[in-house]
Amino acid sequence: ALILGIKMLKLKSTCRFFSRAFSTTTKRAAVVLAGCGAADGSEVTESVSCLISLSKHGVQYQCFAMDKPQMHAVNMITGEELQQERNVMIESARICRGDIKNLKELSPKDYDLLIFPGGFGVAKNYCDFAIKGADLSVEPEIENVLKSFVKEKKPVGLCCISPILAAKTFGTKSGEQGATLTLGKKDEEFPFAGSIDAAESLGNKMELKDVNEFCYDPALNIYSTPAYMKGTSTPYEIMTGVDKMITTLIQNMQQIALSNQRQIFMRIYHFQLFLFIIFPCQVLNHNEEIFLIWSYHNFMIFGSDSEEGQVIQRVQISNS
Repeated sequence: ALILGIKMLKLKSTCRFFSRAFSTTTKRAAVVLAGCGAADGSEVTESVSCLISLSKHGVQYQCFAMDKPQMHAVNMITGEELQQERNVMIESARICRGDIKNLKELSPKDYDLLIFPGGFGVAKNYCDFAIKGADLSVEPEIENVLKSFVKEKKPVGLCCISPILAAKTFGTKSGEQGATLTLGKKDEEFPFAGSIDAAESLGNKMELKDVNEFCYDPALNIYSTPAYMKGTSTPYEIMTGVDKMITTLIQNMQQIALSNQRQIFMRIYHFQLFLFIIFPCQVLNHNEEIFLIWSYHNFMIFGSDSEEGQVIQRVQISNS
C-alpha cells in the first residue's frame, strides 16, 4: 500500500510539473507588414501598438512581408503620388528595425498566432480593394497564410482595413463559411464606412465597433479591431483597442491550452495507473486469486475464476 501511494504521488507530481512547464511555454507571433506609412504601407502607430502589446505579454514576434513592389509611393505631407518605386519588404523593415523575413518563409507550424496591422498598404499591396472595392482579389500568398492559420485553429488578429482580407478569403461568395468581423462604425467619424458594406456583400457578418473595441469570430478564431478606421482616433485610443484585442486573444489561447493539457495529462494519468497499478494478491483463507484494479473513482476487484472477468466487488473511495 505504501509503494502504491508513493507511485501515485510521483505520478501526480509529474503531471503537475509538465502542466506548469507547458503552460509557461513562450508563444510566438507572426506579424505581417505591408510597407511603412498609412497611405501606402502599414500604419505605423497600429504596427508599433501590435508589437508593444505582444512584447508586454511575453510573446516573441517575427515580422514578415511580401518581397514585391508597392502599388505606388505617396508623399505623406501632400498626399501626392511620388514617382518612385519602393519594395514592400524593404519599406516594412523600417518599422521593425530591419528584423524582417520574406512571407514565403512563414509557416503556421512555427508560430502560435498571426497579426495584421492596418494601413492602405494592405488594401493596395496585398489586395486591390483600394482600386476595385468589393470586386477585389487577394494576393494568393496572403490568402494561403490566412487559410493555413485558420486550418490549424491558430488565432488571427486583424487591425483597421486588414479584415477586408479575411472578408474576401472566408466570405460565402468565395465558397467559404463567412466570417464575423468589424471595420468600425457607420458614422461621420469613420470615413471608410463603405468598406463595411463591401465586406457584407462578400458574405460576412459585420459588427459595428468603436476604436477601443474588438470583434471575435469563435468559428474561425479571428479577432478584429477598427483602429484608424475611425479617423479621429488618438494614438492612445489605437493602442488601447489593439491591446484589448491581443490581450483577449492571448488569454483565450492560454485557457484553451490549459484545458487541452488537463485532458491530455488526465488520460496519461489514468492510462499509467491502469498499466502499472494492477497487481495480483491472495484473499485471506481462500485460494482464489484476485486482481485489484485502480480507477479514478474506485477499486474494482476481479476474480481470476469469475466468468469473463466479471467484477465481483466494487469498493468506493474518495478522489483524494
